[in-house]
Amino acid sequence: MSIRLRRQYICLRLSPMPIDHQYREQQGIISVGALCLLLVMMGFGLALLYFVQQMWSDNQAYQQEMTMRLAAESAVECQAADFERSGSRQVELLPLNQLQRLAIKRPVDVDGLEVTVTVVRQSDSLLLIGCALWRPQGENWEHKKIVRGIMRKYADTEEENRYVWCGWTQ
Repeated sequence: MSIRLRRQYICLRLSPMPIDHQYREQQGIISVGALCLLLVMMGFGLALLYFVQQMWSDNQAYQQEMTMRLAAESAVECQAADFERSGSRQVELLPLNQLQRLAIKRPVDVDGLEVTVTVVRQSDSLLLIGCALWRPQGENWEHKKIVRGIMRKYADTEEENRYVWCGWTQ
């Protein structure tokens, strides 16, 4: 194909610059534009990655806190059920207005999680304090979750008193 035939198929240019010079300038602008677009896309990708990582760590912390709270509540409710079944015989042995830590009969199957129940006997009620303590392996810090429940003395007869679960307190 001759040069004359080739020029027939090319659109007329508005500037009198040679073809090679005009394409050289456009290639530089396209490269800079593509590089800026690539940087913006990488920034969005990094922001999305950070957001997903933050949501994952928040979810893990929430699940751990819920596990600790449910373990502490379960221990308190089990101890309250034991007190309700035994009547006031077991409660009357506790000292008045003093903390008394009780042994948990049901172990918790979460690694590093310790659950204790402490009872404070008052004149007409029992305050049950459940504490779940989790120490991550290799860390020097610990998580704690404390729940409190109350039981009130209820007189069945003049001789026999029993304690009834009243619910959770602050």
